[in-house]
Amino acid sequence: MRQKQEKANGIRVFLLCLFLGAGALALFVIQDRGAFLMLADFNKQEIPFCMELSGFLHALPKGKIGSVFCRQWDWGMDLGSSVLYSFGYYNLGSPFYWLTLPFPRSFYPYLMAPMMVLKYAAAGAFSYWYLKRFVRRKETAMIGAVLYAFSGWQTVNLLFFTFMDVVAFFPLLLLGLEKWMAEEERDPRLFVFAVFLNALNNYYFFQEEVLLLILYFLFRFSARGWK
Repeated sequence: MRQKQEKANGIRVFLLCLFLGAGALALFVIQDRGAFLMLADFNKQEIPFCMELSGFLHALPKGKIGSVFCRQWDWGMDLGSSVLYSFGYYNLGSPFYWLTLPFPRSFYPYLMAPMMVLKYAAAGAFSYWYLKRFVRRKETAMIGAVLYAFSGWQTVNLLFFTFMDVVAFFPLLLLGLEKWMAEEERDPRLFVFAVFLNALNNYYFFQEEVLLLILYFLFRFSARGWK
């Protein structure tokens, strides 16, 4: 019964952040007639890179996804660039981006806002499941999750919307470590999955996440009475 309630609360936070994110971006989407455009790197890098990667993946032989590892070079990226090296930072490992692949590449100016909204919602839900382990009232965890999802860091880095994936998935690393270390659980499966997901999502930020995770482990579990 308690687990069902916790899942329901997680869904509520997801939907709350979904609606808040949609509401925050709605006016700008309406002004741009369905698209979501900003300035600088967002228009010159984020959207074009999404379109270029989509075109590259759709040009691969049908039914041979593994050929992305064989056809490693994309001549449409600057003067030519390694697909895994360049797009490993920009969206290749992003589950949010994968959801957009059925759409034509010309749709990406219209897909940016929905992707952002989903990232807000995921950040809220995952951080809620982490925070609820440390508070007595679910409302406190919900408030903390919303504050995390819509933090100043998220707002400042809207131009680099690939950063939002890192914010969304990082709580899973902390939650996975907590579940692994807890004596009543001792379950490493979520931690293993979170490591895989974060490493796949963005190799560059994963290095920093590993450092933060080591510091978290040292301070969190070396203290007396951490349980």
